[in-house]
Amino acid sequence: MRIIRSKINALKPDIIFVEKDASRLALQLLEDDKITVVTNTSAKILKMIARQTQTIVCPSTHLLDRRFIIGYCLNFRIDKIKTHEL
Repeated sequence: MRIIRSKINALKPDIIFVEKDASRLALQLLEDDKITVVTNTSAKILKMIARQTQTIVCPSTHLLDRRFIIGYCLNFRIDKIKTHEL
């Protein structure tokens, strides 16, 4: 996990989206590094985020290195949509 952490830190992301879950240790280590992790993100949403940030979905942490181009966006926010039953 520490090798993966160093690979991620080398890219200097602010936020990471993960399709499935991440281990408690990984979440804690990345939180210590001030990196936000969003877990359980559907593949469809990951592709949309990748398209909007002009990057690709990384299929494996083994492919992370300094040459990997991370996405970029000026603003990021999460809105909670309230629905009312009719």
